[in-house]
Amino acid sequence: MNGSEGRYAGRMMGSNVLMMLFLMTGCGSSTPEDVQAPGSSPMVSISVPDINFYLADVRRTYVTVNLMTTEFGTITNGWSLGFVSDYWTHQFLNNIRQRLEILEVQVEGIRPVDSELGKIHIEYENALVNFEQAFVAFESQIDFPTDAGLEQVNLLLLAGNQDLVRFQQRLSNLTGRQVQF
Repeated sequence: MNGSEGRYAGRMMGSNVLMMLFLMTGCGSSTPEDVQAPGSSPMVSISVPDINFYLADVRRTYVTVNLMTTEFGTITNGWSLGFVSDYWTHQFLNNIRQRLEILEVQVEGIRPVDSELGKIHIEYENALVNFEQAFVAFESQIDFPTDAGLEQVNLLLLAGNQDLVRFQQRLSNLTGRQVQF
């Protein structure tokens, strides 16, 4: 196997895992973390209109999360198959990173005043931080990918996905209904 074949094989393996992890964004879990039995936590009171307004705000911003998920999957797939050059992969990734910067400002702008909702909202912001770190880590792997470097990207994407799952699960627990964006 020559250098370019090895690089291609490494891209394929690493980016397939990248794509799988990132495309799982927002997927629910049948075994959520930190589930508490009913009645074991203090009673929280938030008005229904406050929750509904917050959920509407999140839905508006979450459109960008779904778009980034699709774009990143497409970019990594094209890159791993050699259909997209390293140059264009960098350019496409820069566009996603700019979109993420705008999203981070929007998500900070909808941060709720209510302390309980604010604690839950932090999960959403944490997910975006993890995705930003994953994009930075992936950019450093485009020209000279390594298994360890791509694994780091995978771990950061996984952490972001877990934050989003926790965010949706905690909102579901709070509202008493399934919340999935």
